[in-house]
Amino acid sequence: LIGELVPYLDGWGSFTNKNFYEILKLAEEYEMTLSLHSGDVPEQGMLAEAFPRLKVVSAHPGEYHDFMRHVEWMNKCDNFYLDLSGYGIFRHGMLRAGIDKCGVEKFIFGSDYPTCNPAMYIGAVTLDPSIKDYEREMILAGNAKRILGI
Repeated sequence: LIGELVPYLDGWGSFTNKNFYEILKLAEEYEMTLSLHSGDVPEQGMLAEAFPRLKVVSAHPGEYHDFMRHVEWMNKCDNFYLDLSGYGIFRHGMLRAGIDKCGVEKFIFGSDYPTCNPAMYIGAVTLDPSIKDYEREMILAGNAKRILGI
């Protein structure tokens, strides 16, 4: 696992920086998983398209508009996933809408601890009556195990 990478902190400016692509070519060769700090979702999606064997995990779903942009790119790219940490996912119905649009296998549990209280994210997955038991298992552990090869 590489990341969570934050381009604006690392001086790259964007996810499409060609120097950054050199690192990603090697990561793809070694079948690694890349975790990216949420930012420009279309840029992240283009990165996933450019490196189809690289598993790309975008962290932080954001508010509804950003969340739905993630969902659009997860539908376009088999190798693009969403880490539920950060903010937004606690909004009622967002997770169910995402699962219905692109499948439960695209979502990975995350808490963004110590910045955020993990209880919000655990609750978003476990307390929503629309989330089925098998979906909870996939989000809380199964998807990460599969993506990381554990």
